[in-house]
Amino acid sequence: MNYLSIILPPIIGAIIGYITNWLAVKMLFRPLKPVKIGKFKLPFTPGLIPKSKPRLAKALGTTISNNLLNNDDFISALLSEDSLHTLNKTVENYLSSDTSLKDSLISYSSDETYDTLLQFSSDKISSIVLQKLNERNIGRIVSEQIQKVASEKMKGSLIGLLGGNSIISSLGEPIEKSINNYISENGKPMIQEMILEELSSFTTKSIAELTSETNLNNLKLSDIITQVYIKFVTTKVYSLLEHINISSIIENKIMEMDLLDLEKLILSVMKNELTALVNLGALIGFILGLFNILF
Repeated sequence: MNYLSIILPPIIGAIIGYITNWLAVKMLFRPLKPVKIGKFKLPFTPGLIPKSKPRLAKALGTTISNNLLNNDDFISALLSEDSLHTLNKTVENYLSSDTSLKDSLISYSSDETYDTLLQFSSDKISSIVLQKLNERNIGRIVSEQIQKVASEKMKGSLIGLLGGNSIISSLGEPIEKSINNYISENGKPMIQEMILEELSSFTTKSIAELTSETNLNNLKLSDIITQVYIKFVTTKVYSLLEHINISSIIENKIMEMDLLDLEKLILSVMKNELTALVNLGALIGFILGLFNILF
């Protein structure tokens, strides 16, 4: 009995099935570019995925944005129990931090931004304070107080009897004008210097110290921030997402990917399935080889 005639057909069938499916899988990705002999382009070049990259990118973008990752999914993720718990813990840890407010601000920006913010804040506050002082007419208030004190001091005195009060009254307007002019000309730099000093001192305190000085415990502050976050997400984020074209972003990202990187990405997801497909080809070839012997 010729055993080779029995063994060879299934083995050859398995080899052919394996190579055929292996080649089919390879042709999904290779060649990366069209292969030409003269002016004639070989069929099935480039590979299916390189050739269909634009359609693949568009299809993936549309599918993901419509079915897998739409705006409602983003909102749900941002408002999930895990997200809110993480936010709470982050806020509580931050409010208990020994890091100074200054270092915290710098960590999110830069030294230059911090200095600019400090300067801007002191300038803005000093302008408001100066405006309020001018509205209150500090010169008149001081002038009236001077006149009042001087008049009381001169009661019953010789100067008072000789008309001292009228002299003091006549000095009221010049004093008022002089004080107001001095405040207008020199008030802002003086006020700004004091405010800048206070702000600098304030920002050197730790976050925990500042939290304590507010007379609000960490839990309450955390709840307030969480409620602001929920309000922002529910009222603002959705409208922002409406202007974000997720499909277009995904499509552009895939189009920007190098073909080799795209191949690695697809293989990383479907490696087991593609390997099973190749092995299935070998199995089918083996079975067909057996049928060839039996029938």
